[in-house]
Amino acid sequence: PYSDRTQVTIDYLSSGAFNGIGKKTASKIVAITGADIFSFIQKPEAKEILKKEISELKIDSLFQTLRNTFQTKMAMDYIGQFGGDYTHAARITQQCPINSVDVLKSNCYKLGMDAGLSFFVCDSIAHHEGYFAYDERRIAALLNVALSRISAGGHTCSDIDSLCSKIENI
Repeated sequence: PYSDRTQVTIDYLSSGAFNGIGKKTASKIVAITGADIFSFIQKPEAKEILKKEISELKIDSLFQTLRNTFQTKMAMDYIGQFGGDYTHAARITQQCPINSVDVLKSNCYKLGMDAGLSFFVCDSIAHHEGYFAYDERRIAALLNVALSRISAGGHTCSDIDSLCSKIENI
């Protein structure tokens, strides 16, 4: 009889998302790590502790998947408050697997828009992070959005008045 959190962790680890980890191995892992697997893997000695009970190949797969999942969760927690969703968080993590939230904060327009976030979501993040209205990253993003809209209309060039008009309507 496991606690609810422990059972959830065992079910998660044996869900098929982790190569070679079934119920038995998942139960061994949780017996060592406790229910909060994400906190456990942050410990410098975590791999050494697990090596006593689990093969190195399974440990490497486990850590890689957990780290990716953790980064995606952190990205989702952050962008969710601005209107981003899990798909965007997964794309952000794919593009920037390490410190994705910090990278997003430092250039939300580039990473965010590459991941499919709208200009408005990126702008909300930028405002939250204290970017200035005339920040060059924001201006570049505005120009890219305007030029994309112009080219989507079938145009390959634009005069300055049309470009400014598009920017005003973003």
